[in-house]
Amino acid sequence: MSGVSDLVVEIGTEELPYAAQAPLALALANGLEKALGERGLTPADVTPYWGPRRLAVVAAAVPGVEPDRPVERRGPSFKVAFDGEGRPTKAAEGFARSAGVAVDALETLEVPEGKWLVHRYTEKGRPAAEVLADMLPGLATSLPLPRRMRWGSGDAVFLRPVRWLLARLGRDVIPFEAFGLTAGGDSFGHRVHHPGAVAVRKPAEYAERLAAARVMADPEARFIAVRDMVDGAARGIDGVPAPTSTELYTEIAGMVEWPVAVTGGFERRFLELGEAVVVTTLAHHQRLVPVRGADGALTNHFVAVVNLASRDPEAVRHGLERVVRPRLEDAEFYFHRDLKRPLGDHGEELEGLGFAPRLGTMAEKGRRVAPLAARTAEALGQDRETVAAARRAGELAKCDLVTGMVFEFPELQGVMGGIYARRGGEPDAVADAIAEQYRPAGSDDALPQTAAGTALAIADRLDTLVGCFAAGLEPTGAKDPFGLRRAAFGVLRIAAETPAGLDLGPLMQAAADGYRDGPDAVRTLPALTDFLRERLRSLLLDGGRSADVVQAVLAVAPLAPREVLARAEALSGFRKRPEAGALAAANKRIANILRQAGETADSVQPAGAAEGAEATLEKALATARTRMDTLAADDFGGALEVLAELRDPVDRFFDEVLVMDPDPAVKARRLTLLASLRKAFLEIADVGELQGTGAES
Repeated sequence: MSGVSDLVVEIGTEELPYAAQAPLALALANGLEKALGERGLTPADVTPYWGPRRLAVVAAAVPGVEPDRPVERRGPSFKVAFDGEGRPTKAAEGFARSAGVAVDALETLEVPEGKWLVHRYTEKGRPAAEVLADMLPGLATSLPLPRRMRWGSGDAVFLRPVRWLLARLGRDVIPFEAFGLTAGGDSFGHRVHHPGAVAVRKPAEYAERLAAARVMADPEARFIAVRDMVDGAARGIDGVPAPTSTELYTEIAGMVEWPVAVTGGFERRFLELGEAVVVTTLAHHQRLVPVRGADGALTNHFVAVVNLASRDPEAVRHGLERVVRPRLEDAEFYFHRDLKRPLGDHGEELEGLGFAPRLGTMAEKGRRVAPLAARTAEALGQDRETVAAARRAGELAKCDLVTGMVFEFPELQGVMGGIYARRGGEPDAVADAIAEQYRPAGSDDALPQTAAGTALAIADRLDTLVGCFAAGLEPTGAKDPFGLRRAAFGVLRIAAETPAGLDLGPLMQAAADGYRDGPDAVRTLPALTDFLRERLRSLLLDGGRSADVVQAVLAVAPLAPREVLARAEALSGFRKRPEAGALAAANKRIANILRQAGETADSVQPAGAAEGAEATLEKALATARTRMDTLAADDFGGALEVLAELRDPVDRFFDEVLVMDPDPAVKARRLTLLASLRKAFLEIADVGELQGTGAES
């Protein structure tokens, strides 16, 4: 086959978990594109498709034939290939025979090790169809499966049973074999609306042919259709979808091939359970979208997206409602049963609930978190009442873990604790803090909105981080079973956006003190500090700060995210000034001088009065120090503006002054001056780390 042709490859399966669909389809597409490229068959474009019953790739304009390629095959060395009189040995003759040429047609390869016989020839490229027939079985059977299963009596394994294979290059079928099947030229349509084969005679028409068979193969188009259908159905009952995550729509889109929206409802009494309970029951457990009314309040309606355009929508609606009602009744039962006991009474049951290996029980965690939450509230500058609320919230924070509602609906941990605390007469500040303790649950989630909630959220995470590092449970590679990376990002986000600012160092020490009867937490604090700094570095870089600014700030700043952000912002502005390049270079030079001088400045008493450029710099630095002392402690931009004015005296000093003077006392005096200058900059950032500053450009 010459020219170019489109290619389609599809693996048809039983229903795949939605979370595995995209990773597997992308792995298939990337693997195919890479393998084709390695053989000189690079396609013009590669488009992955996925859904509940298929993983597919369409590659556009695949060359029909591999390019010819030169081949060099090395034979025996001359020492082995020829005897003492220069006649070919059996080794040479055998090599020539295997190459299909005469000995005198072989060429010579000279390398430092000596001379070798070599056969050089051009290997004709194979047709793409042959290459694909060899390539596709390995690609299909080597996808990164999260788990494997067998089916039938064969040895094939995949995430779900494979029912058909499709492979066409242009109009030609590539009959590769995998999973006990031979690929053909047909796909299959919707399980109900079009259960038969769908001939895909042109790969470019793959999505179009499936659409005619009631299958939306394009995942993005299916997602948009689901979202728009839900919006339209909600408007049809004078409502709007309740706030739902993109993940819910993605999951729904991964469960249907031909989405159809249906509305349903439930008894209004279930709304008394609270919005969080109803939304969790509908969205997380039933993949239904709750509906709000025009006033913003949750209604007793929902929108479902089903995989069937039924002739009897009412039957579908009633079926959905029959499924929803028992789940809401379960929630109602546990809700009222849990309310029969005050939230604090569940604390005894926490004694039997483990926290983590070597770290005791949830009851012990609560006893550590309560004082740490109070300490955190104090560090945030909160009043006595808020500090007390944070402590009380810490005492009750984990009690809802052993309630019936949270046991049945784990997604509601924290939320139910807040509801039960308020129903039990706890102050609003305590109830709100308990409900907010797990925020932010992800990168896009809201932060705690109350002072006590902020303190508890930080304390809970720090206790987990410190304890897990002490117990040797820190993340390794892609494994993070205790969610420590997520906990670290949560702490840093909260601390970075808390107006009061927070130095995490003392709080980490306080958290470590809480493990006095457990593993040695203090010993692992340096490793945890490095771990948090790396996460903070990522947050700064993701926020658009340059790598050298981030390095300059993190080299000297305490583990205080809000302060680090302020320093980085000030330094980003400073680096644009014309003085920045010279002062960055000077700081780097000073650091090198002081490092090479070692202990000279400390071992010899400085003596004599400075003169000339040295005196000028000394006076300018003293003036700068005085001006900096009048600035607010967090006015890093103002401090850098003051230090920027030292450029001229610094330049003159290095032009006119010999730092390493033969007189030890004079040298010590000058080293002391440079150390003071360096210290002034280090109070903000290590300016010597800056690259490509304004003056250097």
